Amino acid sequence: MANQAIRTCVLFPDGQLVNCIFKKPLNKPEEGKEQQEKELLPELQQLLQQSVVTSYGRWSYVAPESNTLPPPLPLAVAHVLAGEQGPDVRMAADAEDASSVAAFEANHKADLEGRRAVVIRIPSTDRELVLVPVKARTGKDATITPLYWGYAVPVHLLSLASTVLHYSRLVAVFDLDETLLMAHSGDSLKERIRRNNKTKDAKIGELRSLSSDDGSSSPSRIEQQKQLQAELALLEAEGKLLQQDYEMVDFYRNDPQCRVLVRDPGGGMSVAEPTWEKSRNLQGEEVMRPVVRLELNGKPCWFTRIKPES
Repeated sequence: MANQAIRTCVLFPDGQLVNCIFKKPLNKPEEGKEQQEKELLPELQQLLQQSVVTSYGRWSYVAPESNTLPPPLPLAVAHVLAGEQGPDVRMAADAEDASSVAAFEANHKADLEGRRAVVIRIPSTDRELVLVPVKARTGKDATITPLYWGYAVPVHLLSLASTVLHYSRLVAVFDLDETLLMAHSGDSLKERIRRNNKTKDAKIGELRSLSSDDGSSSPSRIEQQKQLQAELALLEAEGKLLQQDYEMVDFYRNDPQCRVLVRDPGGGMSVAEPTWEKSRNLQGEEVMRPVVRLELNGKPCWFTRIKPES
């Protein structure tokens, strides 16, 4: 499929009006299928059809002085936020307008050297078009050409994503129903044990109330008693597991050598030693973090300290 160009004027943040050409990149080819252009958000398509596209401003990542690691490039940040799907559009200067080519190249050079991106808000959406300066080979002769790659990404996330990449950290989402993983501290386990005991006491009260009533043994009453007994058995089993988890976390928290006390299936006890791994604290400073990796009941279980220095 031919790559259709969209011609429009872009108002850069410094006030320069530049004639530009937007092209939609092609998707990755699928076996046996013709290569297709990438689909754009309808709102982005409508935006690029305007006679003048006004930029919102420029964005750059200001790295904290305490972090001495090289800051991430805007291209890497936009690529990650876009889900590694590549750019949504590519913007070039209109080669038929010499003044636009000169203005485009001047802006491109300044943005490339300043590690900046041009941001354009996409109306009626929660996304913005981030135009990142790149140099790419184009045409049959593979000429190196200044371009802007445009990524439609969620608004207000550029700086957050840059910080995450700069500190070499992974963003973890803890799902509330705990279908993916469970994360506990000593305090959170104590709270869960308290709630478990409170619920168990309430169920015991309900069971006693049913047993001490008029002595009726109707099918519905018997069914209620069985249901409560089953719930109590589950709460009892959960309480034992929570107590074991708490004992392991509490031992790890208080042990000077950061070891974990492990209960063997046969009832015996053993101690798991940590490995000390390089990490970074909240200030971006390199620290050694104690990590214990175990396999408990067929599931991976990790122990670490958020603030290893304490």
